[in-house]
Amino acid sequence: MDIRDYRNEIKSRVIYYRKRKNMTQNDLADALNIPRSTYAYYEKRSANIPQSLLIKIAKVLEVSPNVFSDNIEPSVNITPLSNNTSNPIEPFVVTGNEQKLLTMFRNLPDELKNKYTESIKEDFIKYFINE
Repeated sequence: MDIRDYRNEIKSRVIYYRKRKNMTQNDLADALNIPRSTYAYYEKRSANIPQSLLIKIAKVLEVSPNVFSDNIEPSVNITPLSNNTSNPIEPFVVTGNEQKLLTMFRNLPDELKNKYTESIKEDFIKYFINE
């Protein structure tokens, strides 16, 4: 599944849950405090719906944000942050499960992000030193 198919699947799910709640695009746009044209753009075009907006949509529709992405397994190519071609892990691919993990991580409070980041760094050091 390419990224466009992934985006279309998410949009289809948003539309499904919006209609299930008997809401029009205008109703949902009003609830989100955004112009209807902006909301319609996300439903009709191949534009990526921002994660922050998906969370707000889920709240308005009274569903978990996960309903929009569960059981979708895209492979997302990530552009390297540097031009360091000697690093064998760049560029890399993020699977659907990894994307879910990243999304959950981004929603954590900063103190927990820092705690888990330090813990992961320690685990990586232990793993690579003990190779």
